[in-house]
Amino acid sequence: MIDPKIKSNIKVGMDVIISGSGKSNDERTFRGKVVDVLDYEEYNESGILVKIDVGRIGHVVTILDKIESESTSINKIIMGEEGQNMELKSSLYYDHNLSTKEKSIRNEELAIDLVEEVASIMNSKESASLFIGVQEITDGNNIIHGIKKDIQFLSIGQSDSDKFKLGVKAALKKYIKNPAFWDSFEPKIHKINDNEICELIISPSSVPIFVEIEKKIKVKKTDLVTMDVKWHDQKIIEHKCYVRHDAEKIPYTIPDFYTYWIENKTSNKKND
Repeated sequence: MIDPKIKSNIKVGMDVIISGSGKSNDERTFRGKVVDVLDYEEYNESGILVKIDVGRIGHVVTILDKIESESTSINKIIMGEEGQNMELKSSLYYDHNLSTKEKSIRNEELAIDLVEEVASIMNSKESASLFIGVQEITDGNNIIHGIKKDIQFLSIGQSDSDKFKLGVKAALKKYIKNPAFWDSFEPKIHKINDNEICELIISPSSVPIFVEIEKKIKVKKTDLVTMDVKWHDQKIIEHKCYVRHDAEKIPYTIPDFYTYWIENKTSNKKND
């Protein structure tokens, strides 16, 4: 492992994880590529102070890899196991389990699951990358499906890459209504061999992130004159809360989520 406390080990372009704000009592972490090395001294016990490409400044706590071609670096990452800082999704909408050669199945639940994963990361203390187009396999031979099968369900955009990036943003906007969140990151497309995959680099949020699911329920109404009973569809909005722990999205009740937020997140605002 390369020592992140030695300045000569840190190079512009390296993929690293940094502490939240450069302050020792900020427990959040963020991932990105180094764009500037800010330390003057050769050694820093807290980790060399850098600025990364997502705009954050902090001390390097982990060097993920040496500088190498982007496709090689990404390929190494996605062939590993999912962890607190990485999540793999096989697709946005395309159901690989139910689809056949003759018929492609669009599954909205896959998009909802992806949005819930994004929310869980934003409500946690650590940044993470979510890759779309890669399926985790328990023996380590992860399958790169790519994003091509999803393109058929998307229409807005000039190129396939544009269509997919806009499609991801549309799914996120559909289920996360906070406007401040919508432009908090830009989907990245990586070419791996003959496939394209999408990466979302997600950072912890300074405000609570809720997933809003619209549902229809049956409501009974009685005519007070005729006493006839009729059932009507009524739309309701269900607010869901998730936090990422040990590489898993954990559902919270709203009261428990607010308790978690007060105990774990509000103190970090003072550090920004």
